[in-house]
Amino acid sequence: MKFNLSNFLFEVYNIDLEQVTAFENFYFEEVSGKDIYEFDSYIEKFIKTNPEYKDLNYIDFVNAANTRYENSYISDYYSLFIEELEKKVRKDIVNICKFYIDTQDELNIKEIIEVNKFDVMNNIISFKGKNEVDDFASIIINCINGYGTFHYDNLEDFYYVNSVKTMSDKIDTVEGHLHWLKYFEEIYGTMYNIFKKDFSDLDRNNSLGDYDFTIDDLEYTL
Repeated sequence: MKFNLSNFLFEVYNIDLEQVTAFENFYFEEVSGKDIYEFDSYIEKFIKTNPEYKDLNYIDFVNAANTRYENSYISDYYSLFIEELEKKVRKDIVNICKFYIDTQDELNIKEIIEVNKFDVMNNIISFKGKNEVDDFASIIINCINGYGTFHYDNLEDFYYVNSVKTMSDKIDTVEGHLHWLKYFEEIYGTMYNIFKKDFSDLDRNNSLGDYDFTIDDLEYTL
């Protein structure tokens, strides 16, 4: 079973991948050359390799370094964001399965579902399990019933109301109801913080970005 990854992340985690790297989400303070480690030495080496830039003003190199930092920071942030997000999604899917395998008075699922592919490049997320479509539907039904707006007695009831006739219909119906998963913690309040993720401390070590400007950075600022 596979879904559109962007849709899955937005419906379940309220994450818009296109907005993650939006420049307005970041705040950068421009630094001077004296605040960049061994900056003068870096300029010296750069000019030796690229002598056509030897007549530029010092501030041009400073501007290029700041540009480099901003772009490299956002790129590093996105890479780390995706890495942490994938780990979180994989963990959440397994944990929610364990929860419903052990829980009474709910539509129980039979087996653990796992994320098979988390493919940002091709915008695909896929899942594997012995009966992952019906089990995923059962998880969603439990969230719907727990939230209380609607109620389904069983899988057959859910599929009937949604006019499901084929396996493709089942998958489309599950994908069309993914948004109910975001209410899981509101309903159950577990220790796992399932489908919730705080990225505010992603760069807690201040290790992202660098000032090693390239010709492209320099040309961009000129």
